[in-house]
Amino acid sequence: LETYRFIEQKFLPALPHIKARVLLMQSGRDEYIRRDSAMVIGKKYGRPLQVLVIPRGHHRPFRDPAATRWIGEHVTQFITSGVAQAE
Repeated sequence: LETYRFIEQKFLPALPHIKARVLLMQSGRDEYIRRDSAMVIGKKYGRPLQVLVIPRGHHRPFRDPAATRWIGEHVTQFITSGVAQAE
């Protein structure tokens, strides 16, 4: 599917039902999506949303050890900051 059609069909219908904080990650060099896809989702979400672009990340960043470490560190920071805010 074309990126924006995929967003319209798969992501946007679910967004109003999400009540938790959202971390949206997008690979910096994904050849299958447009660079502004995460921002499009963020604007349509209408609530605070954290968007991170994975440096060096391609379509499958989990195959790159450096990208995997980067993702793990940033997901941990996101979760930790949410726990601190809730306390």
